[in-house]
Amino acid sequence: GPNPPRFSFLAYGDMGVKQHKAPQAVHTVDVMLREVEARPVELIVHVGDVAYADGSYKTWDKFMTLVEPLAARIPYMVGVGNHEYCYYGEADNDPSGVSAPYHPPWGNFADESGGECGAMLTKRMPMPNLRAGTDNAPFYYSFDYASVHFTMISTEHDISPGSQQYKWLARDLAAVDRCVTSWLVVGLHRPMYVVYPHKDNAIVGDHIRDYIESLLLEYAVDITLAGHVHTYYRTCDVREGECMEDGSGLVHYVIGTAGHKLSDKSEEQKEWLAGDANEWGFLRLDVDGDTITSSFILSSTGEAIDRATVVSRVYTEEECTDLRATAPGRTAALETRLAALTLQHQAQQGQREGEEQAGRDDKQESGEEVAAA
Repeated sequence: GPNPPRFSFLAYGDMGVKQHKAPQAVHTVDVMLREVEARPVELIVHVGDVAYADGSYKTWDKFMTLVEPLAARIPYMVGVGNHEYCYYGEADNDPSGVSAPYHPPWGNFADESGGECGAMLTKRMPMPNLRAGTDNAPFYYSFDYASVHFTMISTEHDISPGSQQYKWLARDLAAVDRCVTSWLVVGLHRPMYVVYPHKDNAIVGDHIRDYIESLLLEYAVDITLAGHVHTYYRTCDVREGECMEDGSGLVHYVIGTAGHKLSDKSEEQKEWLAGDANEWGFLRLDVDGDTITSSFILSSTGEAIDRATVVSRVYTEEECTDLRATAPGRTAALETRLAALTLQHQAQQGQREGEEQAGRDDKQESGEEVAAA
C-alpha cells in the first residue's frame, strides 16, 4: 500500500532450553533482549523445534520462562517442527485433525516429539485461526503484519499437490492483494534447499521443492524462513536450483541456530549458497517499503553479519486495476485446478494404502508359514 510503515522482526528456529541439547539458548535470548532494547522489534517468528521438550511438561515450563521476557512484550509467532509433532492415536486425539501418520518412504520422518503430537504447542502457544474452518493453527495458518503477509506451513504434514494443506496454501497465497500487501513470507520447519553434507534432509527438501516451489514462484513469494538444519545460510534469488538475475526466484533463509547444538557443514557447497555462518544466532529483518534488509546476529557477541537486501516487486496502478478485474476468473481457474489435483492425490493415496496393505498381508502369510513349519 501507499507509504507502508517500516518495521522489524526477528526469526529463528531450533532453540530448546536444556543445557546438554541447547547450550546457547539462554545466550541467544539474552542477545535478543539487548537487540530489542537497542532497536525496535515488532514481531518474532519461531519456525519450529521450539522447546525440544519431547513430552516433558517441566521442560516446556522452563522454555516458557526463558522466552517470557520476549513474548510478554512482542508478538511471538510459532510454526510446528518435528520435535513438536508426530501422529499418535486417532484423529479425535490429534490437534491437527489428521487420521494417519505422515511417514513418506523417501523421508527421515520419525516419532521425535515424545508423544506430544502437537498438543503442547497448541495449548501453550495458541496461534490465530483467522479464517474459521480453513486455517489449522499452529500447523498451517497465516496473518498480516503491516506490509507483510506471513504464511506458516507444516512440513510434518502432507503438502503434496492435492493434499488438504496444499489446497489451503494455494488459496491463501492467491487471496493476497499484492497491491496492498507488498511482501509474501512463508515459514516452514524443514528447508527446501539444504547444504552439504545433510543428505537425508536434502532428500526431504527436494520433495518439498517438487511439491510447492512452483506454487510459491507462481504467487511471487519473496522469502522463506526455515530451520531444522542447525546452521545459518542464505540462498541467492533462486529458482529450481539456479540463481536468477532477473528477480524471478525467491530467497531462502535457514536459521536453525537459536540454541541447539550446531550441525556440520562442508566447505564445498552448492552454487545457490549466497551467505552462511556455522554459528549460533538469529535473523533480523528490517522492512522498509519495497526492501527487506536482513542481518544474522551472533549469539556470542551480538555482532551483525551477512547483511543482505531483498527487493519486492512494486505493481503499477494499471497493473493493480487489471489484477483486481481478473481476480474472479483466476480464482475459478485455481479451483478447477485444485479439484483435478484432489482426484489425483486421492488415487495416489489409495494406491499407496493398497501397497502397504499388501505388504502387511505378505508378512502375515510368511509368519503363518513359519509357524506351520
